Amino acid sequence: MLATRRAVDEAFFFRVDTVAATYRTFLAPDRARADGAGGLSRITPDHGWSRDDPPGDDGADGLIRDRPLDGKRQIVATPGRPVVSVQPYLPPVCDCDTCGGYWTVSIKTLDPLLYELTNTTANASWSAYEDSGGCQWSAPLSGTCWGANPSPLNTHWFISSCQKFPSSSYLNLDLTVVGNYYNWDFGNPSQATYVTQTARISLATGIGVSIDWSHYESGEYSSLAFGWFSQNGTNNCF
Repeated sequence: MLATRRAVDEAFFFRVDTVAATYRTFLAPDRARADGAGGLSRITPDHGWSRDDPPGDDGADGLIRDRPLDGKRQIVATPGRPVVSVQPYLPPVCDCDTCGGYWTVSIKTLDPLLYELTNTTANASWSAYEDSGGCQWSAPLSGTCWGANPSPLNTHWFISSCQKFPSSSYLNLDLTVVGNYYNWDFGNPSQATYVTQTARISLATGIGVSIDWSHYESGEYSSLAFGWFSQNGTNNCF
């Protein structure tokens, strides 16, 4: 293809590559310049890519046009939007502690012959686990009070009150049991003997199991009675 640029002394050949969408310009020989004075017509622009002087580098079709210094014009496709990797939805995983344990604290009142007269006990068990509903916590808490009625020596102990104070939350619990007792035949039937006992179990996150207990006696021959503490349990939470 031969075209002129306003004067026969500036004739050019255009070599078009329709596959690569490029073309190159070549200066026409002297004869072609002379012969083309009346027979050559200008190239009609076709959407910019084959124009000699396109207005701007980018086209509406999203192509970047680059014009090297050697006169070769190349159409380069701009990359599209980045591919977004879509991950399948996965339900959140519950970070649950799977653990458990139990503990028992018992306070007894013993007489001089080591016969048991009263008993105040706190019992706690716990379990952390995961199910379809997420992290779960179970902590049954209980307490008992007992008085010998009669004892092996035929004394009679009564329970005036047995109070329980439980509380529990995930990986935490607290249980206090308070037992109050009295006796009217430890010695003189007209004089009473009293005992108050407290047993406590606590479980705290990051600390573990803590226990506390107390024993108080008062009244007739109370100095002959004394408290005896025992505990038993295991914990694998922390």
